[in-house]
Amino acid sequence: MHSGIEERIEKLESFMNWAKPLLEEVAKVLELSRPRVNPARFCSDELDFKIINYLIECKAAGTTEIAAALGLPDPKLKSRHLVGKRLQRLANRSSREGWHILEFHPERKEGKFRAWWIDISQIDVEAFKKSLMSKGLA
Repeated sequence: MHSGIEERIEKLESFMNWAKPLLEEVAKVLELSRPRVNPARFCSDELDFKIINYLIECKAAGTTEIAAALGLPDPKLKSRHLVGKRLQRLANRSSREGWHILEFHPERKEGKFRAWWIDISQIDVEAFKKSLMSKGLA
């Protein structure tokens, strides 16, 4: 009785060893063919471009951190709120078109607390960088 189960397990393991590389290859192809958006289409001015570019570089940041990195005056007060409002507007614009590229997480996530996160998997980074260059912001 045990030999029949062991035989089945061996066959399953053999099949898994055969199928795993194929499934990994299919996953790569699907990832490459997945549609991506250029976040430049949601930016209305230079500040929006700079905010998105900073998030692409860092993956996640709080509004105070972004304001300071962009050299905005008084990053702990007015500039932090300005950046927060811009991020909210960018998130709303992208969401209306079905792209959820920006998320705010008030809880601690991967070492960040009260931070905005950008989903790089949905973004065409190369197209965005070209948009930056065409605007003279790169």
